[in-house]
Amino acid sequence: SAAVAISPSGIVIDGTAVNRFSWRHEIATGTAQSKAELQKSDDGSVWAALATVTGSDPYFDVPANTFSAGKKYWRVRTYNTDDAAGTWRSCINLFSTRTAPKNTPSCVKPVPIISKNAVTRNRYKGHIVVYHKQKTGRPHFATAPHAFFIRARK
Repeated sequence: SAAVAISPSGIVIDGTAVNRFSWRHEIATGTAQSKAELQKSDDGSVWAALATVTGSDPYFDVPANTFSAGKKYWRVRTYNTDDAAGTWRSCINLFSTRTAPKNTPSCVKPVPIISKNAVTRNRYKGHIVVYHKQKTGRPHFATAPHAFFIRARK
């Protein structure tokens, strides 16, 4: 058996909030996972236990304040119904923030939002978030007041 990490992947998460981590259990027999193990890392090479999920749920809600600020990694492996562990999947990176700056408008989220356009299948509407540092060195979030269209290619 093997697990495929789905989310979060390559995005910014709010480290002060609960975050759902999800994966897909893959096995030739099509049976459900019996459990899953998640690990986290600050550098992608030294790993620590994050959680053990007993049963077939392909997700875990990571408690608030589990990740410190900065680039982080996580990985998952699942167990088959015979309790045999699958291989660890490649590490998945994410970026954690500890708090949003006080001057961040309430309508701005630190994660790009991509939604499918119902009219055409190859157009996606995105909310673009721009990150830069103020003169004080603190991060600042700002958005452009325009709609952007992103064309996805296969």
